[in-house]
Amino acid sequence: MNRGMKIKSYRGAGVMLFRYNTRFRRFEVLLGKRSVPRGYGKWAIPGGGMENCDVDFADCAFREFREETGVDIRNLQTQKLAVKRIGVPFYHWRTYMVLTWGYIPDFKPREFSELRWFPVSTVSKQDLWISISHELRAFDRLVKKHGLVIAYHTGMPFEDENLLTAYRLLTHITFRDPLSVEAYIFRYMNVGPKETTRLCRELRRYYEAVAI
Repeated sequence: MNRGMKIKSYRGAGVMLFRYNTRFRRFEVLLGKRSVPRGYGKWAIPGGGMENCDVDFADCAFREFREETGVDIRNLQTQKLAVKRIGVPFYHWRTYMVLTWGYIPDFKPREFSELRWFPVSTVSKQDLWISISHELRAFDRLVKKHGLVIAYHTGMPFEDENLLTAYRLLTHITFRDPLSVEAYIFRYMNVGPKETTRLCRELRRYYEAVAI
């Protein structure tokens, strides 16, 4: 073995883009069918290796998404759910799991013969180029963790209607005094003191859970 030989480390990133389909009441993920020699005909998320122009992994992921789909993800309404990391010798990868809602412009595939939204529950049955099973297993936990914001933006059913209403009320308001939050909920939601206290406690837990 040539001890002077240097092995170049691979660094790359991709975007796993999700949406909630209100018609069928299901989550879907965007996959592309590859039209390049590596992984030809197999389904994959948009992504690739870092280039000199990329400042960090996120920059790489969003550039690759734009180049391969024709859509700049920074122009979409999104919520970052998680970043999944792979770090082994000579290989470093980041998968940005992102939820989108609202208007999405037409895709213009590059390196893909087509782009398609798949129900999350069926992705494991597809002919995938690289496994995304780890991300899929984490998705249910992420939906529970970010349930309030997902329901707020997408119309996904949410079992605690009072909590969702309180979240809607407070989303665009900034309070310096926590007591103001309790007074605001008590006044505008027409709920009793006990329920007001519960809602404030649950909201506090939620914000602490999703803090990054």
